[in-house]
Amino acid sequence: MEEQNYSADSPVIQKEDDRFSRWTFSERVAEVISKRSDPSSIVIGLYGVWGDGKTSALNFIENSLSADENVICIKFNPWRFGTEDELLSGFFFDIADALDAKLINTGDKLKDFLKKAAPGAGAIFGAKGTGDAVGSFLSTPDVNELKSRIEEALETAKRRVLILIDDVDRLENSEIHALFKLVKLTADFKYTSYILAFDKDVVAASLQERYSSTKNNAGEDFLEKIIQVPLHLPSVEQPILSNFRVTTSGSGLDS
Repeated sequence: MEEQNYSADSPVIQKEDDRFSRWTFSERVAEVISKRSDPSSIVIGLYGVWGDGKTSALNFIENSLSADENVICIKFNPWRFGTEDELLSGFFFDIADALDAKLINTGDKLKDFLKKAAPGAGAIFGAKGTGDAVGSFLSTPDVNELKSRIEEALETAKRRVLILIDDVDRLENSEIHALFKLVKLTADFKYTSYILAFDKDVVAASLQERYSSTKNNAGEDFLEKIIQVPLHLPSVEQPILSNFRVTTSGSGLDS
């Protein structure tokens, strides 16, 4: 049989490629999302150090839900955006794109609302700090209308949205702060769930630096206010690690 090659930084997607017992864990998370009947939102933190398998776990969760017509999975990659206002508008455009394709059947598309609101985002960020700018943007009439439209469409279709956000710990400090402010202020969207994957220590330290003038555990406190369900990736059994052969340069598991 041909030997399979596993890269040290190569996430996997299929159940049969799971070498570290991540599938069962991910499937349970997916099941909780799928069976959730409460219309309120939920924010889940998926914690693990770099190379611990967070990306693979997100892939498995998405894969587990691929046949579930009640859940729409949306992957948002914040590191694609260079500035906070690009991250902000990109977040909504990614959601609108997915929902327009999978949910909205009329000619009245969600992106039409965003086209009116997005030009003002840059001006808001230029005049205010990150937190105030996000709040100001989300309180505009166009974005409020967008929120109502999304909630109405999801409620009518009896569907939920799961937003998967990876590599949070690779962002710059200002971008991490902007992203968490964004999640905090959009976490009241009905029928919406978030899973954010990151190294908790790295992100807490970044937020701590942001609030350096306050108490020592300000970063941890900030996370606790946003992350409602903290989940740590299960540890990999030592014999499995010992037998795992890395076939590329470097070391570690999938990212």
